[in-house]
Amino acid sequence: MNTQNTSSQADCIALPQQLDYAHCTELRLAIEASRGQPLALDAHHVEFLGGAGAELLLATRAEWAARNLAFELKQPSDDFLKGMERLGLPHDCLLERGSA
Repeated sequence: MNTQNTSSQADCIALPQQLDYAHCTELRLAIEASRGQPLALDAHHVEFLGGAGAELLLATRAEWAARNLAFELKQPSDDFLKGMERLGLPHDCLLERGSA
């Protein structure tokens, strides 16, 4: 899991290619390390989005919103977007309007 951080910008975590139950623990730990800071998640390389991965992302977005912290999902791959559709999730539940 790659993370980048400078004091003036959000932590950026690269999401794994397979965003499924098996990969959620490592991702959750990386997200927890970013608590209290703006967060960006790079979805460029995601090839599969499963239910557990989507649930983790939705919970993270909700927590960051509740804390009034910036949350951004960057560069969603076509497979990421297809996974959202397969799970019945509207794009705007994780993406800002115009990001997809």
